[in-house]
Amino acid sequence: MLGFTPGMFWKVCWVAISPALLAFIVISSLLDQPPLTLFDYQYPEWSISVGYLIGASSFICIPFYMVYKLVWTPGSLKQVRSGTGSPGDPAWAKGGQGPPLGESWRLGLGNWADG
Repeated sequence: MLGFTPGMFWKVCWVAISPALLAFIVISSLLDQPPLTLFDYQYPEWSISVGYLIGASSFICIPFYMVYKLVWTPGSLKQVRSGTGSPGDPAWAKGGQGPPLGESWRLGLGNWADG
């Protein structure tokens, strides 16, 4: 993507520092929540829980889909992570990963890619 391999600093930031900092921010903001009030009205606990559930519903599908794909994709975990598919797949037998990205993208679009 960049045309060159990023340095060690950026690799460490992307792999460890940024996720740890973001996790710390999210967890610390969830731990000590003051009671939710508007003027003199204090919202009940059940309404706050419903708000958290609605907020979580927008991103909880991502880990569910990841687990679904890992469970239902044939092949070992190592094969699935490397993108080589299952042993019965012809692309796996050749050691490749199937068609190039551009070609698989065109195949997914059908007639739209032609013009």
